[in-house]
Amino acid sequence: PHRQLVQAAALEQPLADGRHLFAHQRAAARWLLARRGAVLADPMGLGKTLTSIIALDLIKAATEDAREDNLVGGIPIMQNQYNYETQEYELVEVVKGGTSEPCGNKVLYFCPSTMLKNVEREIRRWAPHRNVVILGGLTKASRRFALDLMKETNQYVVILNYEAWRKDKQLIEDLIDIKFDTVIIDEAHNIKDRASIAYRGVKSIIDRSDIPFVIPMTGTPILNKPQELFSLLTLVNPERFRSEGTFLHEFCEQYYTGNSLMPKWRFRAGGLTRLSELIRGNF
Repeated sequence: PHRQLVQAAALEQPLADGRHLFAHQRAAARWLLARRGAVLADPMGLGKTLTSIIALDLIKAATEDAREDNLVGGIPIMQNQYNYETQEYELVEVVKGGTSEPCGNKVLYFCPSTMLKNVEREIRRWAPHRNVVILGGLTKASRRFALDLMKETNQYVVILNYEAWRKDKQLIEDLIDIKFDTVIIDEAHNIKDRASIAYRGVKSIIDRSDIPFVIPMTGTPILNKPQELFSLLTLVNPERFRSEGTFLHEFCEQYYTGNSLMPKWRFRAGGLTRLSELIRGNF
């Protein structure tokens, strides 16, 4: 309770330029902290980048004292547990999906190459206390030097474009070695194709690093077909959303258009609602 009060008070404080967060940004930042993995899908213009930057500070503050008996970033649920003293089962509140690791310190921020400078500018504007490093656009030698320096420190935001490892296969291994604790994926619809080098690189870094907080952001989580949303959900919760076939048969149905002989997929009646309820409950 004390931690929650501190977080709420922090969200009410003015930003670096004196302005205050909008109500939807405060709510979204708290949501991201509680869920660990969540798709931030506010429409364009509502300030998703700022929301994620503020969420980083919430995550950092909330997880400073995280440990095995004090998990952070999970959903409180009631669960039957056996009490060895009373020799009876009783309902107790436990945190599902929380982390015992301090987070919000070593942050990897993915974005398209055209946004690198803009993201850097936004972070320096709204969070001047954070160290920002742009790895995108550097030569292999310069990137390697920067990565070696990062291994000596433990607080920074690394900004990287999706195409960075196309000509530098070792980069993915280097990023995994860093052991980031938080990943933000801006304009995440750019990696909706799970066969692409961009998606496979991001997915490999997240999975092999066991990163506690993963935040894909996009105003268009579904542009043409349900499979696009599934791609994002595999980043957020790979255990629950492991099989595309299971996802499609659980929430979707096939249909035909015009004279096409190839069926397409769409959410069946009530399917999207059920999926929304599932996501809202943190899976």
